[in-house]
Amino acid sequence: MIEQSADREGRGQKRCDRRTDRTRKEILSAMFRLLGRKPLSQITVTEIAKEADINRKTFYTYYANPAAVQDEIEDELVRQFGAAIHDMDLETLMRRPEKFFMMLAKLVEKNLDFYGGLLTKEDLSSVLVKVMAMLKATFVERFGDQEYIDREHFDMVLDFAVAGLVAVYTEWFLQKQKRPLEEVSEELAVLMFQGALGLVQKIQKNTPAPDLPDGSEESGDWREV
Repeated sequence: MIEQSADREGRGQKRCDRRTDRTRKEILSAMFRLLGRKPLSQITVTEIAKEADINRKTFYTYYANPAAVQDEIEDELVRQFGAAIHDMDLETLMRRPEKFFMMLAKLVEKNLDFYGGLLTKEDLSSVLVKVMAMLKATFVERFGDQEYIDREHFDMVLDFAVAGLVAVYTEWFLQKQKRPLEEVSEELAVLMFQGALGLVQKIQKNTPAPDLPDGSEESGDWREV
């Protein structure tokens, strides 16, 4: 009898847990959609509840305010970025850096409305600070203990690279995604690992040579830097 009672309680707890998870996901999804349309300061609990098809009391069962929901969304997105880095080894990163940047591009595109809302509105700094701190900490954890890496210079390179990475993606959003994100990410990989000269050479290599006037002689390769 006791075992049967415990079994019923266990099944009831599982149903309760599933219901709780489902409600939290509905709240997060509702907040995600709202953040794609307006800044955090303009989002109310009533709006979230209506979007999630719940009442205000249910909302307060899980979260204290809209900012707490945004924090959880940001933390999950940052976790996804961190997982992408953990999936790469140093050899692959050095030989094929574009793979890492394309992986980041896919994550950004997957959550485009949310990122676009954050990067063009007043809620920008919160998520960017988290992303930048996570990127640097994860790179240090994964690659900072290599014998041939000078930590002082490694930290300097990371500060430069992470700030540049975030700045370029932010500008891409502000420019209304005029260029394919894959193309921007590929050029970022070249810029980070080969420098400005490497990017110039890549652009020149992919640009057709200009037509020369009749009778003129071509002198050398116009693409030479």
